Amino acid sequence: MLLWQFLARYIKEQGIEILFGVASFQNSDPRVHALPLAYLQAHYLADDDIRPSALVQEPINYATQAELQAKQALQQMPALIKAYLRLGGKVGEGIYVDHAFNTTDVCMVLKTEDLLTRSKLFYPEGAPFD
Repeated sequence: MLLWQFLARYIKEQGIEILFGVASFQNSDPRVHALPLAYLQAHYLADDDIRPSALVQEPINYATQAELQAKQALQQMPALIKAYLRLGGKVGEGIYVDHAFNTTDVCMVLKTEDLLTRSKLFYPEGAPFD
């Protein structure tokens, strides 16, 4: 919690508007992650004005709309990605398959106004946002 408090204070003091970075699914075969990847693309795609796109698009067959079941998709999603989603995070378009690290990566994007608003729920009144 101290790390998150420090991060929130730093974001506010520096006027940072957007955080972004890579979050990974373990396994470099994107077919293994078809359901949660499709769920992310269907429900958590970043706004057009801040949406990054993978430069190297891996051809994958996402799950169909009929197959998108939130509970199952979320169960298959890494904890870090779920944490970002709870804080208002969105994903970029596409994925990157990193064979060297055996991961399937998505770009997470988080508007700091969403982070600061949502994370107030986790802290006592007045800390670290005032």
